[in-house]
Amino acid sequence: MYQKIVLMDERPQSWNRLKRMHWRDWQAEVDRIKWLLMAAVPHPAQLACKVNIDYTVYFAKRPHDADNIPAKLFTDGLIACGLIADDRRQFVGRVSTEARIDREHPRIEIEITEYAP
Repeated sequence: MYQKIVLMDERPQSWNRLKRMHWRDWQAEVDRIKWLLMAAVPHPAQLACKVNIDYTVYFAKRPHDADNIPAKLFTDGLIACGLIADDRRQFVGRVSTEARIDREHPRIEIEITEYAP
């Protein structure tokens, strides 16, 4: 099982910036990401197994450190659009983030694979 989602021209906020936001601005960013993912995956077939999620963010300039990429917001967006189940069985086994530079095509690539410890 493998799925790849590409969000072109998307630059995520950093955790450092998010933690300084007013709660209304934070919620607006959470909602924006949910809608972005719902548009990118309009008719998802819910994955019924535990998954690994790899986030690779291609920045046009000034990349965040990999640990400053708020993957949790995007994972919650995948749950909101129905791709990943949200229950006590813990369907997300591993999450990784990576920051790279691509001046011509900034984007976020989300790769979802079957869980392998």
